[in-house]
Formats: sequence, C-alpha cells, structure tokens
Amino acid sequence: MKPTELRIGNYIYSNNFNSICKIEMFLGLADVTLINLYGYDEHYKSIDELKPIPLTEEWLLRFENVSINIYGEVIVENKNSNGFEIIIFEFKYGNLYYTAGEGAKLSPPIEFLHQFQNYVYLLSGGYELKLKK
Repeated sequence: MKPTELRIGNYIYSNNFNSICKIEMFLGLADVTLINLYGYDEHYKSIDELKPIPLTEEWLLRFENVSINIYGEVIVENKNSNGFEIIIFEFKYGNLYYTAGEGAKLSPPIEFLHQFQNYVYLLSGGYELKLKK
C-alpha cells in the first residue's frame, strides 16, 4: 500500500493492535495518526505497519447508504446540495468495478476498502462513507 493511495478518513488495519483504524492525520509522507474504532489514538512512524482491508460484501453493508441489489450492483446513495445522487458499482467475475450502471467496467478492480472509499469520495464530490451505528 502506497502513501499516495491513502487519505484522511480511510479505514485500514493496524498490525500492532490487530484492529481496524481510521486515518485521522498525515504527519509528513510516512507518518500517520490513527483513531482506533474502539476509541483510543495510535501514532505510527511508518505506513509500512498498516495493511489494506480486503473489500468484502460484509464490509460494504457496514456503511450507511450502501446496498446491494439482486443484480449484484452496489448502490451508494448520496443526498448532496445538488439533490440526490446514486453511484453504481458492480461485481463482475469476483471483483468490484465502477460501472455507472452501464455494465462496462469504468475502473480497474477495486480490491480494498480504502480504494472503494476513495472512489465514492471522488465521484460524489466529497461524500464520506459513514459506518452504521
């Protein structure tokens, strides 16, 4: 995982504490401050100590406004200042792709959770996925 793939708000796996964390702040190119999902801060000297989280159906359904329909389309619903927006991804051949509902693969395979978060963030103009409570 390269530092350039990550942004504030991405969920990643911490090797040191065997837990899922959210990136809170970047401190230079290789240091990050993380918030553990269980409520305490962690500080790292290297992004090399972090692992990407494989993207699974279980992870997709942990987020508000994300659903999977009977056709295998992953729907992200976003209410923004311009009205209501829907972003569509599809599972094809065991991988998730951004398709815009047209069936054509408009992205490389999306393998990790932070990649999915980044696609949604960019395609929606800044919508941050939120975990269900």
